[in-house]
Amino acid sequence: FNNGAAGMPNFAHVRWGVLTRVSADWKRVPADSLYGIVLGAHGVRVDAIPVRYDVDGWQRTFDSWWTEGSAARVSYSGRIAHGLRGWTVEDAYPAQGIQRATRARSVAASCGPGG
Repeated sequence: FNNGAAGMPNFAHVRWGVLTRVSADWKRVPADSLYGIVLGAHGVRVDAIPVRYDVDGWQRTFDSWWTEGSAARVSYSGRIAHGLRGWTVEDAYPAQGIQRATRARSVAASCGPGG
């Protein structure tokens, strides 16, 4: 898994991020899990967990660090504001073995588009 952009919006039309949770408590699905997988042979559970934060505050901070037109500002400013276009929570777990948390849609909906 890649957490290089942990907390960055990862799905279309949302302004909350996702982090990867790795736990030895492989039998318990976290209440806020969007989706996850059990690596039972290794006694590990990996889940995608939503990260809520002050998006507008982060956007102001980000914009103060990167000048208008810079590669980082062009690349990430829209993602912070609108999420990752064309990518949904459902798109994130099509691989065999990935288990969508039974509450994934309601958790994603409760996060709403904002932070």
